[in-house]
Amino acid sequence: MRPKAAIMALFRERGMRMTPQRERVIEVLSRAPAHPTAEDIWKAVRTDLPTISFKTIYEILHELVALGELKQLNLGTGSSRYEAADLNHHHFVCVSCGEVSNSDENPEQAELPQTADGSFIVTGVEVVYRGVCSRCQAGRTASEVPAFNT
Repeated sequence: MRPKAAIMALFRERGMRMTPQRERVIEVLSRAPAHPTAEDIWKAVRTDLPTISFKTIYEILHELVALGELKQLNLGTGSSRYEAADLNHHHFVCVSCGEVSNSDENPEQAELPQTADGSFIVTGVEVVYRGVCSRCQAGRTASEVPAFNT
C-alpha cells in the first residue's frame, strides 16, 4: 500500500472525508501481517475505537478496493482476505489450518490462454495452490497428509 498520507489525499480528492475510522483502518493495514481478514482488521481497530462496527470496517475495506489501494482475495478459506493492490503473486493455502502465504511465481510471466476467435480477453490471473503447510505437516505421518489427485 502507498503511504497513509497519499491514501488520505486520495480520499479527499474524491470528496470523501478522512474520518478517524478510515485513518485507523489504514494504519492497521500498513502494519498488518500478510492477508488479514476483515475480522482481523476489526479486532485491531477496536483496541483504539471500541465502538466501531464490523459493517464500518467492511465499508472502508470496500472503499480502499474501489480506490485501487487493496485487493480483495477469495481464497476459499471462508473469509475474504486483503492485500496491497500493487502486489502481484500467486498464493499457497493450507487446507488444514487456513494459513495463506505468497508464491514467488509472477502471474505476469504466465502465458495467457485465448479463445480461438479472440472473443475473450484475459485481464488477470489468480492461482491458488492448496496443500499442507510445514507447521501442520510436522504433527502428521506421511499417510495423514492429503495426496494430490489429478
